[in-house]
Amino acid sequence: MVMDTIDWANETTNPPAGSLTQSDLTVGTSAQELSTVTNQMAVALLADPANTGTIYVGLVSTVDSSNWPLAAGAYLSVAADVALWVIASAAGQVLHVLQAGQ
Repeated sequence: MVMDTIDWANETTNPPAGSLTQSDLTVGTSAQELSTVTNQMAVALLADPANTGTIYVGLVSTVDSSNWPLAAGAYLSVAADVALWVIASAAGQVLHVLQAGQ
């Protein structure tokens, strides 16, 4: 049986139920929402091991260094459909995002 595949990284809609997708995000010194993680069952975030700064993860647009820190190589997993915001201590930090659709 041959099944069609869809490149969800290039889709504008959310992944279907039961799907697992991965994407990379460049995080800078301005807060940004992880809009790709809405309507998800679970999200795992990994700060790239080569990062030179820290990425901070929060629940509001005023995310700053008082929020959850992700140093190079650190990860965070969230099992809820929540809005996540990120900011970094330096420009050009890479955040790897793995998400499971609802």
